[in-house]
Amino acid sequence: IPGLLYRFKFDRVECTRTNATDEELVTFPTLLSSGDHWLREDIAGFSFSSHLFTYLMHARIPDFTSREVLSQLPSVYINPLRVSRGCGLIYRSDLAEKHWELQLTLDHSLLVTDGIFVQFSILSKIDHQDYPIVLKEGRALLEESLATVGIEFNAA
Repeated sequence: IPGLLYRFKFDRVECTRTNATDEELVTFPTLLSSGDHWLREDIAGFSFSSHLFTYLMHARIPDFTSREVLSQLPSVYINPLRVSRGCGLIYRSDLAEKHWELQLTLDHSLLVTDGIFVQFSILSKIDHQDYPIVLKEGRALLEESLATVGIEFNAA
């Protein structure tokens, strides 16, 4: 499958999907579940100490530059660095009831001119995951968080 990488390493499993459409992302939880099942079935006593789910993108926001979007966020003026182009944001939080550590990063994209970089990570410290639920709830948290700072998430 183009844009799909599943690697088993000594200390971790990595599963990456790049440039996926919404339709392609629908199958991602099944892939994660299949890999999970395969490892548990073939390796006696296998368990995960944690799972890290990360969504990231570089994109343009129609009719806005990254400077205009990021200037709405709190910023600090650092005199020796001169005029700010708008500060990014790294926001960390915990959802204790789910055993999740969250991190949302917003900044200027270095890949897309006048674009924005968004990264949202969920670190779950639970062995067994319900992958469809984690990815669905994670996506909802991302969309709600972006809306809070005035960014509408639209994968199309």
